[in-house]
Amino acid sequence: MNDSKIFRDTLFIDMKYIILYRKLGYIEINPDIFSFDYRDITIIIESENQLFIFKNNSYQLKEYKDFVLLECIDRLLRKGYNATNILIYYDNFHLSVIKDNQILFNVLVSGWDDYENLISTYSHRSENIIALYSSQLSGGLVDFISTIYKHDHVYNSGIFEKNTNLNDFNLTHEKSSIIYPEEFEDNNDILKKYRKPQSTKTIDNAIYVLKSMGINIIPNIIIGLPGETLHTYVETYKWILNNRHKFLMLNITNFVPYAGTEAAIGMTKEISDENQTVTPRSYHTKEETFTTSVFTHLLFELGME
Repeated sequence: MNDSKIFRDTLFIDMKYIILYRKLGYIEINPDIFSFDYRDITIIIESENQLFIFKNNSYQLKEYKDFVLLECIDRLLRKGYNATNILIYYDNFHLSVIKDNQILFNVLVSGWDDYENLISTYSHRSENIIALYSSQLSGGLVDFISTIYKHDHVYNSGIFEKNTNLNDFNLTHEKSSIIYPEEFEDNNDILKKYRKPQSTKTIDNAIYVLKSMGINIIPNIIIGLPGETLHTYVETYKWILNNRHKFLMLNITNFVPYAGTEAAIGMTKEISDENQTVTPRSYHTKEETFTTSVFTHLLFELGME
């Protein structure tokens, strides 16, 4: 493995952390140390050590499933559940709101395509409530999916929704197949902040319709548009990773002519180019061109056309 690939892999891991911190609203209190104060607890993230501290215990942040676990805990705490009622056992955890009403969360990494197969084969013979939880962290059709089992009944809401009673669970909307209720949140803030579609739902719904019609899909990824940042590039890369099995090939258009390419020959820099309030951006800094170069190489290394 060459040094450039090691660097790109390391950069991608770092970018994954940046996305998580920004999404959950954590603040960097010291170099590589992030924290967020909830109602009854503070969670610390040690970026360099790849872990987070919850109730004086540390849990790893190395695999995607670890991020989903942290995101689920964050959602419960913001909803108003007490930290004292959340007990983590290895990859899964219990939430006990009242004495006889416990929920065992199974945190999953499964995406949209295999989630239905998973819940159809899942054994839910338990006296307690079991919730399967998966989150694509703003990279998929919905921000999170939760399927709730209680004895022989299956529900799609009653834990996270605004009207949920925190002293009991309003297990409603019983279902026999996957139906994603409108109450489920879609927190694609990054798409709203920049000049992008308002939600990836538009993109994913379009893909679903086209695939159902038997139409082959070839996405065209444009690199270097105004407003792009390290964050938006990683979100795009994650979306491609999650959906590449749906495409025959991938077209890449790079609008950033970086050093050493034919497109960079003859380029000149004007002072006004860096002032976007005066003129539309046409000049890219060295940092921007380096970032887009790394992103472009990452796309090609996916093994797609």
